[in-house]
Amino acid sequence: MDNYFEIFNLDINYNLDQDQLEKTYHKLQSKIHPDKQDISQIEHSIALNNAYKNLNDDFLRACHILSLKNIDILHDEKAVTISQQTLLETLEIQEKISLENNFNNIEKLQNIITLDFSNSLRDSMQLYQQNKISDSAQLLIKAKYLKKCLEDLKQKKSQIKNAA
Repeated sequence: MDNYFEIFNLDINYNLDQDQLEKTYHKLQSKIHPDKQDISQIEHSIALNNAYKNLNDDFLRACHILSLKNIDILHDEKAVTISQQTLLETLEIQEKISLENNFNNIEKLQNIITLDFSNSLRDSMQLYQQNKISDSAQLLIKAKYLKKCLEDLKQKKSQIKNAA
């Protein structure tokens, strides 16, 4: 597995200067882009694109940081087992989503879940910094499920708009 931080010559850290990351990405991409080099550079370009995509997204960056400790969050078949409490919370949210048909209520729920998602990411990385890796992984799993709930809410909002 590639260490995306190494590709960009960065220290492993959740907090990144996004502008600097983008500048470095464009600089590296201009050096190895297949249009400017021979076709053998395509693997390097793909790896760079993948690294940038993961480091540019807060959730994916956090998942990558834990993956460097051999903790998989993204792949369900290998991921850390979700806690019973998080599972119950997620099921409750999913039930609310499935039953709600009022656009304004859906937006309110979306705001609440977005805040919980952001807090889970932040707290997960704080626990990681304190070397509480297992607790960090549990919060990141929670964030993964909250992210799915947000995607479901987005889809539900779209359905309501289209039905109107």
